[in-house]
Parts: sequence; structure tokens; C-alpha cells
Amino acid sequence: MPVWLANIRDIFTALAVFGGAATFVWGAFQWIVQRRDERRRDRFITYHKLVKELVQGDGPDDAEPQTYLHRQIAIAYELRRFRGYWPVTVRLLRHFRNTAAIGHPALAAEIDRAIAHIRRPWWKRPFVKRLDC
Repeated sequence: MPVWLANIRDIFTALAVFGGAATFVWGAFQWIVQRRDERRRDRFITYHKLVKELVQGDGPDDAEPQTYLHRQIAIAYELRRFRGYWPVTVRLLRHFRNTAAIGHPALAAEIDRAIAHIRRPWWKRPFVKRLDC
């Protein structure tokens, strides 16, 4: 077999391996991008659903003020987990806190804790989840 024919075979083998690897990398990249976009969309939907439930309420158990109050407190706590929305969350919580919609001191206290948590520098936030943070 001539030397040039062996070289061509080696080149085609290398191209086939490279093509297969490139195809795998491209598919993995597309999967990662698609997954990231789905997570962003899900967080967007969840955040706006929580804000709506905080302000308006949602569902048949709104007739029970105690249940609605506990849900509002839980939502005020959960809003601190949406780091990308922190600037608007602080404005929204301050506005909600200053309106007449606050009917219970526990809700006002939880809103104040959420704003304090968001405003706290990252190095002062607790690494271990505590009940008082």
C-alpha cells in the first residue's frame, strides 16, 4: 500500500472522530441552553404567580383570613430566593408594606425580614439556613 493512501486513511479517521466529537459537543450545548431557558421561564412564571398570590390571593381558601395570612407570610419569605428579581422585589415589598393591604403585624415583620435579607451584603448572609434569617 502506498504511503499517501495510508496518510489519507489516517486523515479520514481523524476527521470522523473529530466530526463525531463535534456532533456530541453541539448536542450537549443545545441541551444545556434549552434547559437553562426552561429554568428561566419556570422561575419567571413562579415569581409572578407568587407576587399575584401575595397581592391578590388566589383560590377558594381566600375566604379564611388566617390561611390567607399564613400564605402571604410564606410568600414574603420565598420571594427572597429569586435573586434575579431582587431590585423589583424590594420595591414591591416596600410598596406593599406601606399600603393599607397589611392587616397583620406578622406579615409586616416578615416583609421587613425579607427586605433586610435582600439588602444584607452577600458575605453577611448566613451560609447555614437558620430560622431567624
